Amino acid sequence: MEVSHRFWRKRDGRAGFTLMEMLIVVAIIAVLAAIAIPTFASRSDQAKEAVCQTNRQTLLGQLRYAQVIDGLTQEQADGIRDSLGAICPAGGTVTVEVGDTIRVSCSIHGGGSGGESAVSQGLIQDFRDFILNPEGVPSNEINRNDSLRTHFYEANGNKWPTLTVDGVEYQIEPYYSEAGKNAEDRLDYIWLFARQKTDGVVNGRWSVPLLYNPVDGIWYRSYGYDGKRPADASITFSSVEALDNAVKTTLCGNGSALKWRPVDSYTESN
Repeated sequence: MEVSHRFWRKRDGRAGFTLMEMLIVVAIIAVLAAIAIPTFASRSDQAKEAVCQTNRQTLLGQLRYAQVIDGLTQEQADGIRDSLGAICPAGGTVTVEVGDTIRVSCSIHGGGSGGESAVSQGLIQDFRDFILNPEGVPSNEINRNDSLRTHFYEANGNKWPTLTVDGVEYQIEPYYSEAGKNAEDRLDYIWLFARQKTDGVVNGRWSVPLLYNPVDGIWYRSYGYDGKRPADASITFSSVEALDNAVKTTLCGNGSALKWRPVDSYTESN
């Protein structure tokens, strides 16, 4: 019996944990959980905020586009908002204010400045008005992008508005797709791009780093083959609809990521 007793003591020593060891393991698990849970929660909150911001920006772009095309009442704006369904994944209430500028805000994530792209929206409308009444443009050039841009630049005081991204200044310029020559309203064929500041008008060079999408009111930056570094890209689309589809679906050369990605922070000035 003594031999058997020693055998079980040795076996217990090899196979089991002491109470102290179990307490240590439990303590370690508790510490790891205390660290991990807030981290996961924080990342979840950040993801929800990012989705809310993107959805609000998309709504803002649609509202601005509707305002330019047909005008926009508060009731119409609320209807467009409601048609999008749940905008904030965190359950925030999204409100829209229609005035001189359109403001979209969330009860949880804030927002509502509404004026980040006011210069861009104004430039698109001004260029549209100029195309519909092209003073000084020869009759045989009234549908040519180059001629319209050159005369518009002169009518605008020989200057372009400024877009500042990461401390670098770019000039904002309009582009007109000549496919819209028979359109009743040319807005479906006008967009903006930005390139490093130059003197005067540069026509024929349509590979640039930054593109403004009138549909969602967002500036996009283009990336190169591997999707890791910014690189210039062509902005010669047939229409605003084609542009919107391209920036949201076109992949970089190796297919690893989207070629066009939203610019997180920028300022505009005349």
